[in-house]
Amino acid sequence: METIFEHKYEAGKVVYTETGITFYPVLSRHSLMIPWSNVDFVSPTPAVKLHNKEWSTFDGRSLKGLDYFNISIVLKNRRLVSLNTNLIEKLWFYVNFPVIKVTYGADDKQKVYEGFMKYKMKLPTLNRPLEELLNFFAIYSRYDLLCSFD
Repeated sequence: METIFEHKYEAGKVVYTETGITFYPVLSRHSLMIPWSNVDFVSPTPAVKLHNKEWSTFDGRSLKGLDYFNISIVLKNRRLVSLNTNLIEKLWFYVNFPVIKVTYGADDKQKVYEGFMKYKMKLPTLNRPLEELLNFFAIYSRYDLLCSFD
């Protein structure tokens, strides 16, 4: 049986399974699945670390009491994220979908294939404890820091 985590984001629902991350925007018949093989790393904000089998922020604060948690997913190939449907449904879907932005290297040059998406996780809607989801991310991806100016 697949491990399933789900929560709401700004414009719908996100489901994490052993096969990948699936987005379900509101009022859309379509979903979009991103396989873990296309996820380079996950960058939560606030940044987290595992210390003595407990998750905390890098400055040692507890994660309890947070209402929101920002998640950035860095994709190995942003061009693989596509939806096979008509133009009107695509437009509605992408209006309610986290924008996939281009990433840049330390040399300020655009990376041809890599991209990232950022969305706000509403913690009260998470169906399981946050610590379990962070452990799940650690199994299927890796943690790293993403610097962005948005």
